[in-house]
Amino acid sequence: FHADSSDLAGGHNFMIERGLPGRKRICCPTNLFRTIAELQSYFYSHDDQGIWIHHYSGNTVHTHVADGKRVKITQKTNYPWDGRIVISLDEVGSAEPFAIRVRIPGWATGATAAVNGAAAANAPVAGQYLFMKRAWRSGDEIELNLPMPVRLMQAHPKAEQLRNQVAVMRGPMLYCLESRDLVEGFDLDNVYIPDDLQMDAEAADDLPFEIVTLMGNALSREEPTWTGDLYRKVERHPIKPLAIRMVPYFAWANRGPSSMSVWLPVVWSK
Repeated sequence: FHADSSDLAGGHNFMIERGLPGRKRICCPTNLFRTIAELQSYFYSHDDQGIWIHHYSGNTVHTHVADGKRVKITQKTNYPWDGRIVISLDEVGSAEPFAIRVRIPGWATGATAAVNGAAAANAPVAGQYLFMKRAWRSGDEIELNLPMPVRLMQAHPKAEQLRNQVAVMRGPMLYCLESRDLVEGFDLDNVYIPDDLQMDAEAADDLPFEIVTLMGNALSREEPTWTGDLYRKVERHPIKPLAIRMVPYFAWANRGPSSMSVWLPVVWSK
């Protein structure tokens, strides 16, 4: 958030709430330029044993191994919307064995890996790098498959404001509920997430970048609108099913002004 003297002179209050749209300005453009300039080092690195692959996206990199011989690697994938990643060694200038380490994200329990169609010698372990060392040849392929079930996340109990709330993730993506995907006039604060939430991944026609949204059934508890009271007596209100659509957190507010929430109260079935 950025405010200049003209914002403050009129006595305006620009305090932003998580459920309300705020003014958006790019406060640190140099961070964007620096990130782009360093992008290759976020994806790849190398040491005296070989090459490390840290992140996944459609790309091609020209690098080298310890003996100075060049290696060209191409990734083909629709990650992060799909967990299948094909890593092709297009050019391998070294006849000596070297290691390739690929990162298995901590959420990717049950991941599989194959080299040229055969299961990798070492089984992938979530939260670790899969180590593969061999005499690689041009044309070799590594195929990773990272399972992407929808999962509910909770915060540490010391984050008191988030107790009894959950966030929804699929693969590496954090999702949010945006007011534009609710019936007009429906209060976002009245949406609850069941602990056995089931959601289906669906392509979004109204969002760019081949974004995948999540469709499922939540719960609603329609309370009376709050006025100026800070507190009021608890009253019972019926809980009803509510169909919801969730979008990736980074993509909210791309369809006009809206409110959103990442953290939503959870209803436990038992």
